[in-house]
Amino acid sequence: ILLGLFSLISLSHSQCPGGIPAAEVKGFLDTHNKLRQSISSGTYVAKGKTMPAAKTPIPDLTWDCEIEKSAQAVANTCVFDHSTNNDNLGENLYMNQSII
Repeated sequence: ILLGLFSLISLSHSQCPGGIPAAEVKGFLDTHNKLRQSISSGTYVAKGKTMPAAKTPIPDLTWDCEIEKSAQAVANTCVFDHSTNNDNLGENLYMNQSII
């Protein structure tokens, strides 16, 4: 089960106490923000074609320790369903199985 909660609210880039290591957070944000910047600037290529620039600049994602804590709490329940007490946070749920 993959659970992701993302927010543009926080300005904190610090490692969260007991959370994901700072190097992993930095790697995630750097990769995501590089893609966002390429879309924003009009340098993103999809299916061999350069996509037009965004009409308004796309801001970089930032990390939020409270959202990380909330996401981990939901993941710890091992229930594959949207949570009911999400404080207006978005959730993306994904599951994949392979038959061998």
